Amino acid sequence: MPKNKLKYSKFLLLFGVMLTIAPTDTLVPSAENPKEGVAAVMTWSRDRVKNAEASFQSFAKITKNKRLASPNTWAKEIVYQIVVDRFNDGDPTNNQNNIENFQSEHQSNDLEGINNYHHGGDLKGITERLGYLSKLGVTSLWITPILKSSSSYHGYCTQNFAELDPAFGTKNDLRQLVTAAHQLGIKVILDIVVNHICDNNTDYNDHATPFNSAFFNLCVSDLGQEEWNNPTGLVRGQRELEFGPTFFKPLRNQTFYNRCGHLDGTSKAFGPPAIFGDFSSSMFDFNTLNGDFQAIFIELHKYWIAYADVDGFRLDAAKHVTPDFVGKFSTEIRSYAESIGKKNFFIIGEIVGRTDYVALYLGDMYSENGGGRPLTVSEMLPKIEKTAWSHAYFPHPGLNAIYDFGHSHRMRSVFQEEQGLSPLNIKNWFWKGDEVTNDNVSDPFLTLVKSGSDTATNWNLIEIHDWPRFLTITHDEWKFRAALGYLFTTHGVPIIYYGMEQGLDGMCNFNQTEVKDPRVRNQLEGVCRDTSYDNHTRYRQDMFITGPWRLGSIVRSSNLAYDVNHLAHIGYQPGVKAPAVNNDPYLNTKHDLYNYMRKLIAIRKSCSALSGSVPYFRVANKESGLLAFSRVSGSSEALVVLNSSGKTFDITDLKITPEVNGANFNKSYVNLLNAKERGTVVHGWDESPHLSFKGYQVLPHSVAIFVLEDNMQPFNKDLDTYLCI
Repeated sequence: MPKNKLKYSKFLLLFGVMLTIAPTDTLVPSAENPKEGVAAVMTWSRDRVKNAEASFQSFAKITKNKRLASPNTWAKEIVYQIVVDRFNDGDPTNNQNNIENFQSEHQSNDLEGINNYHHGGDLKGITERLGYLSKLGVTSLWITPILKSSSSYHGYCTQNFAELDPAFGTKNDLRQLVTAAHQLGIKVILDIVVNHICDNNTDYNDHATPFNSAFFNLCVSDLGQEEWNNPTGLVRGQRELEFGPTFFKPLRNQTFYNRCGHLDGTSKAFGPPAIFGDFSSSMFDFNTLNGDFQAIFIELHKYWIAYADVDGFRLDAAKHVTPDFVGKFSTEIRSYAESIGKKNFFIIGEIVGRTDYVALYLGDMYSENGGGRPLTVSEMLPKIEKTAWSHAYFPHPGLNAIYDFGHSHRMRSVFQEEQGLSPLNIKNWFWKGDEVTNDNVSDPFLTLVKSGSDTATNWNLIEIHDWPRFLTITHDEWKFRAALGYLFTTHGVPIIYYGMEQGLDGMCNFNQTEVKDPRVRNQLEGVCRDTSYDNHTRYRQDMFITGPWRLGSIVRSSNLAYDVNHLAHIGYQPGVKAPAVNNDPYLNTKHDLYNYMRKLIAIRKSCSALSGSVPYFRVANKESGLLAFSRVSGSSEALVVLNSSGKTFDITDLKITPEVNGANFNKSYVNLLNAKERGTVVHGWDESPHLSFKGYQVLPHSVAIFVLEDNMQPFNKDLDTYLCI
């Protein structure tokens, strides 16, 4: 057995005979109780962090495991996103924990709404598959929210910020997952909900403060004035919350919530309605301007770093909270993590909107086009200045990074060959001007560069839990392969949405179903026809054999026991048992798509140029699907050639970077994916280095990665490709 696998096996064996229990938390105080109040909650929350630190020290002493140090840079990561409930069921005994009443009522009869049930995925299920993920080349896991929710399978409706959702496992399960991942060199990033809290037994007092759209507008407007201008202390239209008996005690305080209510459309709006209105009627919006709330909320999340040694946070719906809160939270969380040995804790935020709006939350938190900084940010920065600007790895107050949604939408659309879109749309995200104008930075990208962050750490995607799967919209493996080629070679960190490597496509198979009720069947068939962005369950399919919402894949297998489409099934199948990891049809490592992705990941990790500078475009043709660009790092250059179309193109000459290739004339650049394709460095028409090709045809939906032959590593038989340096 390989040494690292032996170490991993011994580690899991140790966990099998040892249970680490954190010191019991003291009685949870209520923030509204006159005898306890905010001060008591503050003390309790700080004590919890100290207890978690002590617990981890005891655990580390027994297991000889230290905290995992942060990477020096997050630009080289390969991120794998997991929707916990849909990935793998490692512990069937927790499948009925914290499920919705609707599921309880229907799961044993007509199966209505089965696509929205808890399906059984959990933390132990992820731990079981870490070896598989490591082999693929994953370096970071991003897992959807796991704190106790108001029974939602997806976890984005957090109810209790101090406990894990019992449907996903225990705190010890989380620690076991993180530690086992660290043994394999994989970091873990927790998805946390910062905008709202949910509680099924809480609502507004409609008699004392009935909802009125005019009052809603007054409420969000007044809170917006509090944020941007001189505070007046007057907020008109605020409502009164009636806390239910299950409401999370430490945050049970009227002043911790905006209480403007919910108006349809605010979840997709910008400005005050998006920040101060309730995201939905069941999600009560935090008043993130409140200093006491900020302090308590920060302590609640320090706990999970202290207890489980997680490596980063993903801030869900970050655009819906005030920038001052994001700055304070990010700065203090990074500083705390640094104090316990995690010197480059990573915080990324989900912000959908104009780039100048995004910049308010990122890095130096300054929006050149948005009117400067809000008053609250200007008041907050001096208080955290020493902490923020003295951080060794990220001397800024705001988020480390954001999702590059604008770039991601363009890449996805171009490689799906949406009408009217071409590679020029991708090029124009980085550079203004014509096809190969690389000296005039585009406005959106320039704004992010100026905001004091490293854009190479921003996350890119072609699939995510909120987007339809690429293959649901375009059922074409070769288009998918071309898109993957761009995802793993472009600027920014690539995200693999769980199952991409297995070709999951969200296609239903009603030939195999336990749904007999014609009404319910008709409802589910409607779900299966819907490819809209709002049809979340269509692209959150189960990736395990005992799951009740198993949809399709483009990957076919002659062995039906390994064919995901043959195994596709809607409904519960009594008697079906989970196979061993090495015999799991959902973890098939023999097919071409999996191995193609594994090659691309390995190439990206081996080539320093592919995590280097922004792309310098050589071709970005508006009239065709041809795209060529260079990535450069020091003395290394990678020239990427892609074809997003179904046409074939001949290439005879491409420009390369003079500063890198001045001494490389007459040397060869070779395609790592096909060594028969190569070009020679020559003096071009402009006297600068060019690559000259003979008989090089760019085939439909193809990918090529050319590097200097001197920079190639020997052929890797396991990966069936060349790597580089």
